[in-house]
Amino acid sequence: MIRFTWKRLLRQPLPALGVLVFAAILTVTLCTLHRSSREAREHYDEIYHQIDVKCTVTNLTGSSSQNLTMSNSTLNDFTGYMAGVPAPIAEYLENIQVRSIQRFSLNGGSSYTLTGITSTQTAPELWPDNGCTIEWVEGYDASNFSGSERVCVVPLELYERLQEPVIHLSLTADSQNTYRDAEARDFEGELAVVGVAHGIREGTIYCPWNTLMNIWAYMGQIESATAIHGTLRNNDDLEAFRELAGESYPAPDPNADPASWELAMDIDDSQLRQAELTLRNSLRVNDLSRMLVFVLTAGAGFLIGFLMIRSRKREIALLRTLGTANSQVYLSFAAEQSLCAVLGALLGGAGYRWEPLWQIGVFVGVYFLGLSLALVLFLWNNLLTEIKRED
Repeated sequence: MIRFTWKRLLRQPLPALGVLVFAAILTVTLCTLHRSSREAREHYDEIYHQIDVKCTVTNLTGSSSQNLTMSNSTLNDFTGYMAGVPAPIAEYLENIQVRSIQRFSLNGGSSYTLTGITSTQTAPELWPDNGCTIEWVEGYDASNFSGSERVCVVPLELYERLQEPVIHLSLTADSQNTYRDAEARDFEGELAVVGVAHGIREGTIYCPWNTLMNIWAYMGQIESATAIHGTLRNNDDLEAFRELAGESYPAPDPNADPASWELAMDIDDSQLRQAELTLRNSLRVNDLSRMLVFVLTAGAGFLIGFLMIRSRKREIALLRTLGTANSQVYLSFAAEQSLCAVLGALLGGAGYRWEPLWQIGVFVGVYFLGLSLALVLFLWNNLLTEIKRED
C-alpha cells in the first residue's frame, strides 16, 4: 500500500505538490496567529503593572478634587503619618501627593495662603500647560517640594516688592484646633525664596508640604489637607483596594447632593480597562481568524477529495473490477493526501519550531475529515455505472 501510494505521488507530482504548499501556507498562517496572540498577552502583562491607576479624593459628586476640607484622619488614611493609628489605605498606595494650606497676613497687611505641596502634581496652577513657569535659584528645582527645607516659591508680583528674598512668617495658633493635650503656640520664622512663579495669582506662596507639617507640629495644630491623590502600588490589588476604600470613601456620584461634606474616591482605572479591552479584541480577532483557517482547511480537503475522485474515476473503477474493496481504495487515497498534508504542515511549522503543535494537529485532522467526507460520498457510488453512462 505504501509503495503503491508513493509511486502514484511520483507519477502525478503537481497535485501532490499543490497540497503540500497549501498545507505549508495555512500552517504558517496558524503559527503566525498563535505568535501574535502570545505577543499580545506578553505585551499586556508587560504594561499591566506599568499603567498608573490614579486614586483621587474628590467631593461626593466627583466634580472637584481641589480645595476640599479633609480631616486629619483622612490625611492619615493616605499618609499614615499618625503614629500608632492604622492606615490600611496607605499600604496600597504609592507616590502619594498632598496639598495643605495655611492662611496668614504678610507683614500685617495683605492676606496670603501658604500652600504646602509634595510636588507640583497637586498644584495645577503651577503646570506649564496652564501658562506658569518657575524661575529657580541655582541649586533648586521642583524636587525640593518633596523635602522639608524652609524654602518657598512666590508669585512674581510679590517677589518684586520684597526687600530681600525671604518671607517672614508670623502665624497665630488656634487653641481650639490643637492635638489633645497639645500646647498651642505661635510660630515665627522665615522661608527663603528659591523660585519665582510667572503667570499665577499673587495670593499664594508655595512651600514643601513637610515644611508646613513641621510648622503645624510646632504650633500643636491639627493637620489637614485640601487635595490628596496617589497611585495604586500593585494593580493586582485593584479589586481588593476598591472594596477597602469603598468602606470609607464611596465612588463619586454625579447625582449626589453637591452641598454634602462627605468625601468620595475616584479610582481611575480607565487605561487599565482600555488595555484589557485591546487585548480581548486582539485575541478575538485571532480566534476568528483561526476558525476561518480551519473552515477553509475542511472545505479544501473536501474539494481536493472530490476533484481527485472525478479525475481518477477510471482508475478507481479498474481497482474495484479487480476486487479492491472500497475501504482499501479509501485508505490508499487518504494516505496519499494525508502524507502531503502532514509534510506540508511540518515544513510550514518548522520555522516556528512547531510551537502550536496542537493547532497543527487540528489542522491536519480537519483537512483529513473534509477529505474523508468527499471520499466516502463518492467512493460508495457505482462508478462503473457512471462511467458507462458518460461513455
